[in-house]
Amino acid sequence: LWRRPVFQDRLVLVTMPDHPLATKSHVTMEDILQHEVVGQATQGALSLLLTRAAASYHSVLKMRFFADGYDTVCSLVGRGLAIGIVSDSAARIFASRFNLTVLPIADRWAIREHEVCARSLEALAPPQQAFLDHILRRSPRGPVA
Repeated sequence: LWRRPVFQDRLVLVTMPDHPLATKSHVTMEDILQHEVVGQATQGALSLLLTRAAASYHSVLKMRFFADGYDTVCSLVGRGLAIGIVSDSAARIFASRFNLTVLPIADRWAIREHEVCARSLEALAPPQQAFLDHILRRSPRGPVA
């Protein structure tokens, strides 16, 4: 299996400005576990990551709702229904629209490394190779050496 890091992102907490966590400079999973959360697809990578992070505290997240997509998470949080965990880039897009406070998550699990993978570079069809080349050219990590 061929794989190459493409980019990193950071997960952040989004909440209403009047929420008790909103006054903190950052949060940890320990803080998050004390509050109801808007979750995402239970079979998704983010849900698995959050479940494992909560388990490291011998706990589970208090999921109030499950939403499909960062925009829906932010919308529900903006209505004051719970707190949410989204990517930093999504928070930048939706924070002003939904009047959200964005807090960095200080835990190591909140930094995600995204990779592109292929069974074999030689077996890629020309359109697949062109797509891979495009992704790698645009990656902050640079093209394949």
